[in-house]
Amino acid sequence: MTIRANIEQRFERFGLFVSRRRFIIIPLMLVVAFSLSSQAPKIDFDTSVDGFLRKNSPEKILYDDFRDQFGRDEVLIAVVRSPDILNPQFLRKLEAFHLAIENETPHIEEVRSLINARMTRGQEDQLDVRDLLEDWPESDASWEELRSYVSGNPLYQDLFVSSQGNLTTVIIELNAYSSDEYAEIDAIEGFSESEDSSQSFLSGHENHLACKAVEEIAQRFRSSDFEIDLVGPPLLQSRITTAMSRDMARFVILMFIIIAGLLYYFFRRISGVILPLLVVAPAVSGTVGVMALVGAHMSAPTQILPSMLLAIGV
Repeated sequence: MTIRANIEQRFERFGLFVSRRRFIIIPLMLVVAFSLSSQAPKIDFDTSVDGFLRKNSPEKILYDDFRDQFGRDEVLIAVVRSPDILNPQFLRKLEAFHLAIENETPHIEEVRSLINARMTRGQEDQLDVRDLLEDWPESDASWEELRSYVSGNPLYQDLFVSSQGNLTTVIIELNAYSSDEYAEIDAIEGFSESEDSSQSFLSGHENHLACKAVEEIAQRFRSSDFEIDLVGPPLLQSRITTAMSRDMARFVILMFIIIAGLLYYFFRRISGVILPLLVVAPAVSGTVGVMALVGAHMSAPTQILPSMLLAIGV
């Protein structure tokens, strides 16, 4: 007996086995398929640059070492526009905006703005280092002194203050590592940073949650004299993640409609449409569910996978 004949005979036996026990196997397969499909919404989207690199590639290893030592090199920047960014009313609102981001944004490492910009001054034989607005000025003369100091400090120019004096920035640095489980471990062990190289870096979902929180805060504070624009790689990744999730759902729905139309054209009956789709749809969603269970990410190259599986499966 040839190998091909042997394989075909085994498939025939398997088909007979399934058909004879269909009342047990079909419900069992449906339970398995829908159990896996329930995990599909938990799939994580990875739109970062290193998501395009192989796990053990030299470039990714080097980049991970950099993040281990220096943290995340991508920041989210809120650019705030106002006619005069150094007047007391604006700075009070900027402080509220700064504190809202610090207190309401998840997975945040540090926020830097004019509120906590470093101010270094020499006083006699001592060096005084403090936040710029650690002590708020109480008189007009103090405000003018602060205005003169900020305008003349080269460390603030084109970082926290524009040359025209109508733009300032709030720089938001997100955590390099994922979730809070490592913070709990560090607190127990008494270390602020863990040496464990097996830590997971901030996921696409966590990055999206942080950016979404900042966008909601910015929307709350926007006004005619407090215009806010958000920029930076984390925001770009979040927007791409949203677009990928939306477009993937659209592609699958359109593919369903097109395939259903073609099936009806070929078979001329509803059962010829429903039965193939009833078999293939749980397989497609189950595949995405398995990806979520094993920790695989949906990236730009793999977002076509559900549509492709649907077409090939039918």
